[in-house]
Amino acid sequence: MTANADAVPGRGRSTTVALFTPNTSHLRADAVWVTISNWADALAERFGAATVVTPARALSPTEARAVAWSGSGASPARGGASMRTAEVVARQMVKDVRAFVRGVDARRRVGRTDLSAFTGAPYVWQHHDLFHRHGLAAARRLGLPLVLFVDAPQVWESSRWGVSRPGWGRVVERLSERRMFEAADVVACVSDEVADAVRRIAPRQRSVIVTPCTAEEPTESQREANRETLGLGDRFVLGWVGSFRKFHDADLLVDVAASLADVAQGVTLLMVGDGATRELCEGRAAELGVDARFTGAVPNDDVLGLLQACDAGVLPCRGSGEFHYSPLKLKEYLAAGLPTVAPAVGEMARSMTDGVDSLLYQPGDVARIASLVRRLIDEPETAQRIADAGVARLRADFSMGAQLDEVAGVLSGRGRSESSGEGEPNGTNGGGMKVLHVVTDDNRRGAQVFACDLDAAMRAHGVESRVVALAPGAVGGLGVPTFAPKRRHPRAFLEVRRQMAQVDITVAHGSSTVGVCAVAGLGPGRRFVVRQISETTFWAGSESPAAGARLHVACRCGRGVGAEAARTLVDYIGLSASRLAVVPNGVPAAAFLDRERVDPAEFGVRPGRLVLGYVGALAPEKGVDLAISALADLPDAELLVIGDGPARAELEALAATVAADRVHFLGSVSEPARPMSALDIVVLPSRGGDSMPAVLIEAGFLGLPAVTTDVGAIADVVVDGETGRVVEPNDEAAFRSALGEMAGDEVARRAAGERARLVPRELRDRRGGPRMGAGDRERVVGSRPERRWSVGRLR
Repeated sequence: MTANADAVPGRGRSTTVALFTPNTSHLRADAVWVTISNWADALAERFGAATVVTPARALSPTEARAVAWSGSGASPARGGASMRTAEVVARQMVKDVRAFVRGVDARRRVGRTDLSAFTGAPYVWQHHDLFHRHGLAAARRLGLPLVLFVDAPQVWESSRWGVSRPGWGRVVERLSERRMFEAADVVACVSDEVADAVRRIAPRQRSVIVTPCTAEEPTESQREANRETLGLGDRFVLGWVGSFRKFHDADLLVDVAASLADVAQGVTLLMVGDGATRELCEGRAAELGVDARFTGAVPNDDVLGLLQACDAGVLPCRGSGEFHYSPLKLKEYLAAGLPTVAPAVGEMARSMTDGVDSLLYQPGDVARIASLVRRLIDEPETAQRIADAGVARLRADFSMGAQLDEVAGVLSGRGRSESSGEGEPNGTNGGGMKVLHVVTDDNRRGAQVFACDLDAAMRAHGVESRVVALAPGAVGGLGVPTFAPKRRHPRAFLEVRRQMAQVDITVAHGSSTVGVCAVAGLGPGRRFVVRQISETTFWAGSESPAAGARLHVACRCGRGVGAEAARTLVDYIGLSASRLAVVPNGVPAAAFLDRERVDPAEFGVRPGRLVLGYVGALAPEKGVDLAISALADLPDAELLVIGDGPARAELEALAATVAADRVHFLGSVSEPARPMSALDIVVLPSRGGDSMPAVLIEAGFLGLPAVTTDVGAIADVVVDGETGRVVEPNDEAAFRSALGEMAGDEVARRAAGERARLVPRELRDRRGGPRMGAGDRERVVGSRPERRWSVGRLR
């Protein structure tokens, strides 16, 4: 992409762009200096030249890159857990005073500096740090816009690490950070979480964009030469790069390697970097007998070459709350052409697709990380496919050129698509639209997962989109920001209202979000759509005027529903049909298409057994107890229960009584396609509340028959007698009989699975599957459409 020549001052002629940073001795993080040099290189390539200006000296982009990996992260952090609270607070106060002095000194030095070389620049770039305003001062002297790059608001990030500023934290945030954020013309944040924090601190700043850390692709592979130099032979090499700091959890990777000691070709760790916890990792590796190579600090230009000597890259993460970073190592792994294993949190959960361009795991699960690495070892073709898709993801979503285009678009007063002069990915133009998706909590349930899938699809089409949750869930695992301890906590209303004011449309996913969004959205200009995914009669409970009033307030824009659910909303609640639209459910199909069958033994199933599978929340309305009880009639069958929820303890107790050792609870998984690929039949004995369950669409893509119940739009997905069996809900005898018939006839079972596969395969290459036209909207409250297969990917 190239920016519109008229969009940014200075475009089209050579000029020098200034990038202002704190002093090199203060700004110590290696990844920060790599990011600064990446911006400098990109600005120099686009505008002619760039200079990194620190209070002490000026650096070329090459010199700035050399600051990284120079051993800056090697010194251990001072203090420790034994320090008393008063000592910690006093130390933090001293640090803030020193930061204030450094900021004053930086402004004084810039005031004496000749800035004439930057007169024709498009803008001034500044790295954010506490009390540092020298870039802003330079921009005002030059009469240029200021682009403020924020890897984290300092007070906010410190509080997340447990650093207390009693009495002066809010003052510092308001007088230093808020003023700086609001003074900038563009605030470029490394992640959605950081952008949300900036919007909270500086609500008047409307030009906040997300510009994640990135890495440039290497021009030539150095794999074989580096492997020979390091003496790696044919061993499978796990790569890691970074500064050895406690929050990077590098020691987890040593435990992963130790658990792979039985791999025939052997596993070696290649850990690139230096820092305070390196000695800990070295000792741990020696204790566990892990073959680990520690390079120490190396020049940044050598990093990608060393990574190319590896076979996979891993981001270890124990996980503790919201993840707000944009990991540079992720982009470096992708740039080096490595298949990547990463935690399903933050940016990675949003931007990477599990099983397609990465393998994702829940933070802290060493066994799961090891199993994913083992999969890469056992399936080299899969590893290469994921590596190739990762490089494509780097080019599509993390390029510096696209980030410069976005800055240009904001400064020119137009959206990204206008400033770039090109269409958005896949031929879709985002038009600068901003969308907020609100979910109930961060549990991995249907509405929440769909919101994340839809968010990813929107962002791929150029829409600025993000997902937030009202409150934390009991299980968690979704990796999205949460607002308050409870769904209807005052803070949830305030945060939703604040964020609704910053977007064009809010999408409330599921009935539990409707009330909060309805109240928070009171007032002009706050439009939102309610996406109803379950039966209205099931969750509303009565035809009470209150329910009708709530939905009338909520449905200002529209409502995503199935045809039957739409008619129910009109008849049961009394909504106007003009406010409703039928939007079929959908799933990202790539993870489920053309998969090889997985050995069920990986999940504890004994050889020769028929494998049944339930995927979803463990809640009473899902009827999982009926599936477990049905095993009493099927002595040669075993059941995989994939998911988690409040009913898990009761279901485990039932399984121990009815079918001991034949029910395997896998918990919540980030990659359901893999365990589903081990199944013979999918079961969903829903009692009510479901509409068009995603798991049944996924089963179709995998070629699996389903035994389920006639709830919501399930009969539009599973055709009774053709692609599975559909019985009445709460009829245990009918369910057990249908399951027994399907389990006992392998020929019929395989034929049903192939028929289930047909229509999703026909739709796989259509962007978004079937489109909804005017006729579809007219049929919303009419008769049930005859064409049952109305399901495709929703993009």
